[in-house]
Amino acid sequence: MNSSIWILLITLAFGQETIGVEAKPRQTEVPLAHPVAIAYTIRSGNAVKIDLTSWKTGQTQWGDFTLWDFHSKEGKDGDKKITMLDVALMAFKIGDMDVPSLEIPAQGTIGQTTVVKTPPVHLKILDPTHNAKNPAELRDIKRPRKPLYFWEKPWVIAGFSVGGILGILALLWFLRSRHKIQAQAGRQAQSKLSAEETFERDLAALIQMRLLESRKNREFYFALSEIYRKYLDRRFSLDTQSLTSAELTRLLHRERQSLGVDLPAVIRLKESLEITDLAKFAKYAPDDGENAHAVTILKEFVEAHRARPAPAAEPENAATQKTA
Repeated sequence: MNSSIWILLITLAFGQETIGVEAKPRQTEVPLAHPVAIAYTIRSGNAVKIDLTSWKTGQTQWGDFTLWDFHSKEGKDGDKKITMLDVALMAFKIGDMDVPSLEIPAQGTIGQTTVVKTPPVHLKILDPTHNAKNPAELRDIKRPRKPLYFWEKPWVIAGFSVGGILGILALLWFLRSRHKIQAQAGRQAQSKLSAEETFERDLAALIQMRLLESRKNREFYFALSEIYRKYLDRRFSLDTQSLTSAELTRLLHRERQSLGVDLPAVIRLKESLEITDLAKFAKYAPDDGENAHAVTILKEFVEAHRARPAPAAEPENAATQKTA
């Protein structure tokens, strides 16, 4: 999308210094839940220091926008200091919106402090389902079948009541015993599988159910979300079951360094979660390419963050030979 770029300029008297701020949005129309990129240029005296330590990604907010990411770079233009500040904001409302003035702390030549406010920027946040292909159709829900009450066929109950009750009790006992054995065996087998192996096994089982071929998109993506969140919980010791997709994305972004998660992987993961949410909650029917894309992103994320096995201990006699 080609976006029209404009420049907004304000100045602030700061002691003997004048600070100018320019704002250049990368795009003026952005789909919902996509990062909004804005380039700010701050021109000030060489003695003015810009302090961004109070900004926290995923936490700092201005109006309806949350700080997604930012980085700055300083340069000089004659007797002026140039601070290039690239900011990515996240909006979660649709429609015409104004990015409010961002507050940037600054310190002057003789220790005085102030807050530099950037110009507001007008944007249009688009509905991601607008002009979507293959919109999901509403399907009628079949009326549940009326249960068969005992007075409708009394001769069946009269003839087989005793034998049926005994048979049911015996079957229940057998099924309960077998279920316990299978559950115990399943837990033992599950404990031996890594988080990646469990994800691959469950994903293969889901694909074999052929839900997408039966146009059961909502059921497929609910199951896919459950499989992926179970992987995240085991792999990174998280609790993601009660988080929304936006909260999950912000959590992975905020804790990416401690978890060892790459930022590009988080950004690509967000694409898969958007398709998943549209299929689960917006009655959206992704096409074959979108389905394959959503699954591929999850598989690539799992493969890229596969836990490395611990190095094997060196045999004692081999170490002795090296010493000799």
